[in-house]
Amino acid sequence: MNPLSTTEIAALEADAEEIMFDTCKIANRVVDTTWGSEADDEPAFIFGSAIACGVDQNPKGENTDGDQTPLIDAKIRLPAGTTIVQEDRIQVTHRFGTALGTPEVYAVSEPPRVGVSATVVVCSLVAGESDA
Repeated sequence: MNPLSTTEIAALEADAEEIMFDTCKIANRVVDTTWGSEADDEPAFIFGSAIACGVDQNPKGENTDGDQTPLIDAKIRLPAGTTIVQEDRIQVTHRFGTALGTPEVYAVSEPPRVGVSATVVVCSLVAGESDA
C-alpha cells in the first residue's frame, strides 16, 4: 500500500514535470528478424513524440573505467510513466527551450530508476548519432 494518495502522487508528478526544461524523444530499438538481413549488426531505432525531460550533464558520483574516464555522460529525468528500457536511446532536441543545432543521442547505460514522481535514466553519449 502506498502511503501517498493518488492526488498527492499526481501533484508530485506535475511538480517534477514542471521543472523539466528540456525536450527529448525516446527511441525504441527495433530488431530486424529477416534472415540474412544486413541489419543484423546495426540496430535500428524508432523515435517517438517529443516529451519533457530534464538533462543533467554533470552527474554526481560518476562511474569511471580504469583510466578514470567517465562512463556516465548524463542523467536524464523523464515524466512518471514513461516507458523506456536499457536497449533504447534518448534524443535530446531542446535544452532550456532552445533547439539544439544537432540533437544529442544518449544510450541508456543502466536499468531506468522508476520513482514516484519521475524516471531517472543514467546515460552515455552516442557519438555519430543525431537524427533518426
